Amino acid sequence: MINKIISAGTFEAMDGIREGKNTLREVAETIADAFCKKNEEKIKNVFGAELEIVEEFSTNEKYKDLSFEECAIKYIANYTENILELKDFPEKLKEKDIIILARKVLTGPELEEFEDGLNEWLSEVADSTYESLMELKEEEGKETFSDEEIEYETNFFIEEDALPSEDKKKLVEIIKYKLSKEDLILFFYFRKNIKTIIDIM
Repeated sequence: MINKIISAGTFEAMDGIREGKNTLREVAETIADAFCKKNEEKIKNVFGAELEIVEEFSTNEKYKDLSFEECAIKYIANYTENILELKDFPEKLKEKDIIILARKVLTGPELEEFEDGLNEWLSEVADSTYESLMELKEEEGKETFSDEEIEYETNFFIEEDALPSEDKKKLVEIIKYKLSKEDLILFFYFRKNIKTIIDIM
């Protein structure tokens, strides 16, 4: 059950953390809200029966005056928060905690989908960092960048400790590849146009 809930709300939780909603409770509520929105039709049937939330609603004072949907979000948030506590996550989470959580509980197509989404996000960060480094290249005449310099530049687009170390390394490698590709393009451009360039000079 928890894998379905986490799968539905991983990226929403990471977005929430960037906006400051980073406590265990806030993350659990974000995940629960995403799960309920994506499974609206099933909540009253399959998931409602499985979680026995109907009985919980009728006997618990804390659900008084809430709509069914609000009750479902609250109940699933409680369930998710308990799971996070059992897995010893800190009281305030970072994006990397969600990545670690997803890799712990997701399997098969759900894990594949998560990794695809994560790679897409890393590519966006890589694009932004690459553009920033190209500006530095142009402004300061810098030819090459060390891994440390590339990693430092990524911190302008994501929190310094937003990623597990293996993903941070992957991000740096993506950027290095983009930079090497740019150098290769320039090399072939100058080789192809060297006569024209010399004539102009």
